[in-house]
Amino acid sequence: LVCAASGAVHSFGCARAGALGHGRSDGMDSGGTSATGSTHEADTSERARRCVPPAHGRRPQMEIGALPGAAGAAVEFCARPRRIVALVGVRIATVSAGSAHSAAVSACDGGVWTWGCGRDGRLGHGSEDSTAVPTRVAALGGVRCARVAAGTAHTLAIGVDGALFAWGLGANGQLGGDGTPSRTSQPMRVRVLVGVRVVSAAAGACHSVVVDATGRVHVFGSASAALGLGMGGL
Repeated sequence: LVCAASGAVHSFGCARAGALGHGRSDGMDSGGTSATGSTHEADTSERARRCVPPAHGRRPQMEIGALPGAAGAAVEFCARPRRIVALVGVRIATVSAGSAHSAAVSACDGGVWTWGCGRDGRLGHGSEDSTAVPTRVAALGGVRCARVAAGTAHTLAIGVDGALFAWGLGANGQLGGDGTPSRTSQPMRVRVLVGVRVVSAAAGACHSVVVDATGRVHVFGSASAALGLGMGGL
């Protein structure tokens, strides 16, 4: 995803599970500031649906079309940047692209918006429903956020006061280490970091990494190599 200086958000790539936010997607149940996920991205212009003529014998590229998916199912894709209409009127400050979902933070009030695959509760809307339209995370209505990080199946958000929130899949401890649920569809405060002012966060497949205001790095989740903890892991 790319957020323009104006706050407009544009996306392109695979629209699996509605991750592009354009309000339509086949396979909805599939598992300035820029962010890149595994199958989708965004940039800063909006174009009509059309076919780009081939150059030097290369095959044409469709701006919006369909790719063959599993068992012959069609999965929409957008090969050219396209503005997310549902966010027109919402000035976005920062965005993040996960594996099959996306997240954004409003510049005016710090609200968090998510869309795409809802499996394991990664969207934070209180269910595992997917949505192809950006939807505000109601459970964070009283929290002004500054940053968001979308991982493979979980999401992190940082409040302007440095509080860290997490939701989605947590089977490996990526929601905050020992004692956290295996999954949750509601944002929860990461208790192990209460009293720590978090300034940056990244969400991976099975682990999370955050940096606090003193520059100290905190990691939680699984896979010792990914966490930089040697062979012992957590």
